[in-house]
Amino acid sequence: GTVVRARQPTQSYVQAVRSPAELLQYPPESKLVVVGTGEVRATRKLARQLGCATGSRWFRISCVRRLRDSKVPICWVDVYVLPDYASIVGRRQPVYEAIEQRFGQQVAGVDIELRAGLIAADIAKPLDVLPGTPSLTVIRRYVGPDRKLFEVSVSEHPAERYTYSLHLKRGWQSGAAGGWAAL
Repeated sequence: GTVVRARQPTQSYVQAVRSPAELLQYPPESKLVVVGTGEVRATRKLARQLGCATGSRWFRISCVRRLRDSKVPICWVDVYVLPDYASIVGRRQPVYEAIEQRFGQQVAGVDIELRAGLIAADIAKPLDVLPGTPSLTVIRRYVGPDRKLFEVSVSEHPAERYTYSLHLKRGWQSGAAGGWAAL
């Protein structure tokens, strides 16, 4: 075979992410408070949101995230896991990490989607906002090495309580290995 290499490395801006925990991370002084759990079947609407088949079974963990020293909630979170992983409720670590440690399910990829929306009536009161308040929804879909979906988290943030900051560094991509390095 033939290998073609550039004479100069290609410079780009890169963001170094070492684990899924670094993706859209929350302040370390925040905590999730579980307010409800139960098995659900994906309706058409839920299936579109999760990226799964209509009628598929999921175990939902509904939570409110807040800063430890504040009564104002940051967001509402619904975490959906395969029913086999329901026993991870109550662990004090990210759900994907608990699933990885307890069941050996590795995260091969995380797809993240950001959407603008409005706070639904059923979660407005726990978020201490009015129904219809502008929001930002963050959906994280976790897949294993087999590309099968095993966890989805849907976080609904009142618009004024969410800021996402991104830091990019100038870097280069090597021609041989296809890896990235910071300058």
